Amino acid sequence: PVFFGRSSRSEYWWFLPFGLALPVGTFLVLRVGEAPLPLPEAFAWSCLALLPLAAVTLRRCNDIGEGSSLFLPPAGALAFLAVGWPLHAAYWAWVSPMLAHGDGPGMFLVVLVFTPLAGLSFLALCAALLFGLFAGASLFGHMLLPSDPAPNRFGAPPQEWAA
Repeated sequence: PVFFGRSSRSEYWWFLPFGLALPVGTFLVLRVGEAPLPLPEAFAWSCLALLPLAAVTLRRCNDIGEGSSLFLPPAGALAFLAVGWPLHAAYWAWVSPMLAHGDGPGMFLVVLVFTPLAGLSFLALCAALLFGLFAGASLFGHMLLPSDPAPNRFGAPPQEWAA
């Protein structure tokens, strides 16, 4: 994927269905089959399949003159979720047997330290999800704006597709 330059509004909107179908298809392939991946890992791999869409979205942001200032907040929230969710799931897979069968001073440490940390990580993941949804909605709205007709710091305006 090319992350520099400019993309026209029509290029973005024509690419959007494929750019959304790629991670969804990746997720479905990884979750259905002989040995499906667990949900957090399939989600993380699907996020990697978003790279072509991320490239055209960043170029579209360049086209309207905004650059990465619009792109980075939702992308950062998505990256935090893609890394944080599998880590949170792995953490609970590690702690759950201790909660089910533990007792004594070791269990005291698990309940006193590890369980509140898991709660805080869950709250951080929820906050990242909400922030990402709002930032993504704002980014999506900016994709409707017309191209900057003059050359800007990202290059010359893209050629619109011939009708």
